[in-house]
Amino acid sequence: AEWVDIAKNANDSYEALRLIYQHRLGEVYKYRYLPAAAMYAYLASIIDARMRKESSETFLQAQKLIEDLVLKGQKEGIIRKDLNPASVASWIRSYPLFIDLAVILGVDEAFPLESAMQHLENLLDTLKVKSPKKVKSPKPASARK
Repeated sequence: AEWVDIAKNANDSYEALRLIYQHRLGEVYKYRYLPAAAMYAYLASIIDARMRKESSETFLQAQKLIEDLVLKGQKEGIIRKDLNPASVASWIRSYPLFIDLAVILGVDEAFPLESAMQHLENLLDTLKVKSPKKVKSPKPASARK
């Protein structure tokens, strides 16, 4: 899948998460009708064992990739260690799935790409390890003149 190649070409796990999310959102906003949307519509109308198996495998591969990137980011000290990788992966994947549903329902124009990208930045910012703030030491009285 494309997202595997995208992750491989990133500088670090944090960037990989950003690039995967941006790629996915870009597809949704560019094409307005995606394989995922077709899959949802198809599964809703006809349950086919082969389609379900293939879709399930792809779904689980994407989940695992993002979980692995979160773990890697935690080891690199980029992503907070107190976060559960499975929960983070589900959270990261939820907004694009929401947009897929909006496309199916025909209300995607209510969710512009700029808003989705800001959502991404807000989400990723909550994952990142914050640098300790540097506290300025007061100057000694002799140096204040």
